Amino acid sequence: MEEKKKKLRYTTLQNLRYALSKWWGWDSRGLVQAFSRIPCVVLIPLMGILLPREVINCVTEGAAYGRLAVTLVIFTALLCALHMYDKYIAQGKLFAIGLKNRMNYMYLWAEKIFTTDFPNIESSSGQRKKEKALQFLYQSSAGGEAVVDCVVGICGDALGLIIYAGIVSSIHPAVLPALVLMSALIYIAGRIIKKLELGIRDESADLERKLNYLFAAPTDFAAGKDLRIYKISRWFGGLFSIYFPAMIKLCARNELWWFADDVLQGILNLLRDGACYLLLIRMVLEGSITPGDFTMYFGAVAGVSQWLNNITKQVEKINRFSVQCCEFRDFLEMPDGFVNDGKECLDTEGNRPVDITFEHVFFRYPDAEADTLRDLNFHIRAGEKLALVGLNGAGKTTCVKLMCGLYHPTGGRILINGKDMSKLSRDEYYRLFSVVFQEANFMPFTIAQNVSGAMEDMDRERVKSCLELAGLWDRVQKLPYGMDSLLNRELNEDGVELSGGERQKLLLAKALYKKAFVVILDEPTAALDPIAENELYQSYGELTEGRTSLYISHRLSSTRFCDRILFLENGRVTETGNHEALMAAKGAYAHMYEVQSHYYKKKAEGRPVV
Repeated sequence: MEEKKKKLRYTTLQNLRYALSKWWGWDSRGLVQAFSRIPCVVLIPLMGILLPREVINCVTEGAAYGRLAVTLVIFTALLCALHMYDKYIAQGKLFAIGLKNRMNYMYLWAEKIFTTDFPNIESSSGQRKKEKALQFLYQSSAGGEAVVDCVVGICGDALGLIIYAGIVSSIHPAVLPALVLMSALIYIAGRIIKKLELGIRDESADLERKLNYLFAAPTDFAAGKDLRIYKISRWFGGLFSIYFPAMIKLCARNELWWFADDVLQGILNLLRDGACYLLLIRMVLEGSITPGDFTMYFGAVAGVSQWLNNITKQVEKINRFSVQCCEFRDFLEMPDGFVNDGKECLDTEGNRPVDITFEHVFFRYPDAEADTLRDLNFHIRAGEKLALVGLNGAGKTTCVKLMCGLYHPTGGRILINGKDMSKLSRDEYYRLFSVVFQEANFMPFTIAQNVSGAMEDMDRERVKSCLELAGLWDRVQKLPYGMDSLLNRELNEDGVELSGGERQKLLLAKALYKKAFVVILDEPTAALDPIAENELYQSYGELTEGRTSLYISHRLSSTRFCDRILFLENGRVTETGNHEALMAAKGAYAHMYEVQSHYYKKKAEGRPVV
């Protein structure tokens, strides 16, 4: 509720200035072309009320046919020219300008997605901001595109209102104030409805995020097998039956508010037209105006109301744009702990390994009620192979996220070669690490591009060497396009789907190619059997000799080769030493090792495990 009630960070004028400055920077010529439409917006309706007046006056005054013909030709030619130019700008240019603006805003959104700190994307608040920012991008005639129509529209409407107000004021002094009052009532009603609509934006953003997942998940190749074999479609159907009606209910409530607004506008317009007809008919009967003036004045009265209504609608549209622009800017301006212009640099000459120190580190996830890590202290010496082991939920993966810079400690600090990680630039910091996470995620690029992390400038011989060292080259060279074969069938019809073991080998090749100073394995082999995991960890250990290495596992037998082992429990290091020392201490590590050994021994012998 607090987030719903908070004030917007920027005013409407500030958001307009922001959008116009962006527009000018992206396409100054397009901005000038857009404003050139304003004369058309004003003159076309003005000539629409002047032409009937001139024609009727010519007829009632008995003017010559030549005068009538000249009048018709002049007005018709001007109207045709104005309409043609207006259509050229409105449909030919402004559509392209609006689309270009949207694409530029999409680029800003994507750039933030790729560069922002990991918590900004993973947290629920970050997800909400991301979804709201998407509404600014994807809604036609709203958000990023709205400013193109709104700015031109409100300028043209304001100029037209001034001209029409001068015409209407000559009828009766009370006419213009009455029209302004009616439009003010319509505007106030619209503002009330907008506040009601704003109150459900957070709820609708959450529902959209959930529905987007439910729409996307069934088409995911990776999830396709489970969906069919385990009949998970019923689960999806159950969630659809909850979220979809809720979204329909929100939309229906919103539409009901706008329907009430339309009814109010209809009633007020009916009262306006009725009063205007009575007044103008009386003036014609009294002889104070001609029949031609009657049509012009009535058109002007309707025009003033139309200009006022247009302005109120444009103001509402701008207010809607302002809300969405605030949400978009909130997303772009989410604070990042790292900066790319870090004041301190690491001395990494000669590819020397680095040491890492956790000093009294505390960490709590966003929206969590308790700390995941509590006063964590340990030191990884340069070139050391360290294992971080413990039960699930002990905080091992959280340590990896902190060490890699994906998260920042909520207390304490992390030192790299004695320097605080928060003082280093993000690009330099990420360059230090080569991490193999539990989830094997690959981009829809070629195998070579996935290994090298480069789209063009790559060392193909080095890619081949890394694939050979990882034991995947035999499989790759048999593919039709070799290392240039594409992965991922979602974007590539001929994409290659690798097995679980092959994906792990590709991750190994990727880690070897980077030649990072620190290698981290965060249980990437959790789905493999203990023997296969042990062999893969040994391969990493041999192929990354001389680098600072961290191995995460809950299988203690896989990390026996490490120089030192830290046993993590409830967010703290409770035991430290090599395998032999920890077994001799007969603590939690030794107990866990014996339990696992007993389990795997029974499993190998084919006996039931109880």
